[in-house]
Amino acid sequence: MGAGQSSLRAALFRTEKTNAREPDPTNPVLNVLSGNQRVDGFELEGRGSLTRHLKLMSSYALLDSRLVSSQYYPAAVGARLANVPENTFTSWTTYDLPRKLEVGGGAQYIGSRTASSTVPLDPTTHLVKELPGYWLFSAMAKYPIAERLDLQLNLYNLTNKYYYDEIHPAHIVVGAGFTALLGVNFRF
Repeated sequence: MGAGQSSLRAALFRTEKTNAREPDPTNPVLNVLSGNQRVDGFELEGRGSLTRHLKLMSSYALLDSRLVSSQYYPAAVGARLANVPENTFTSWTTYDLPRKLEVGGGAQYIGSRTASSTVPLDPTTHLVKELPGYWLFSAMAKYPIAERLDLQLNLYNLTNKYYYDEIHPAHIVVGAGFTALLGVNFRF
């Protein structure tokens, strides 16, 4: 995109899943195909070149996820789906510096998520098993070292935020801390 050019994209969607996996009520280690799930969503994305050197991309999604029916867990009908955040946001910008050096940075927000679609309440506390939302920040620098070869440094989770990447009824998956990745890109 040239300077001053931009695009805007929006989408409304519905995703339906039949025979979704649910924990077997007699053996929670196993899954059975017994649920129906639905996600109604809206996504908005904008891209643009603010100047000849500065580019920006941002997107937002709103997801309304629900357990529509369940053969073994009828009391959970209407509960949010596990690991599906209601709100997500991403923004990324890049800037072209002299000598073909490109730098960039951005932010990502993931909203709160529940642990289970079939047993949304903790049996002891009677509270929703849910993780709070979180923000992550990243950066990059890229430099061409040959006609089709770039050297790129990516820095993830700049603030070393402690967060949970996934939540499940019996365990959680911790997200990666600050990470630096140096790589070579080859274009052919």
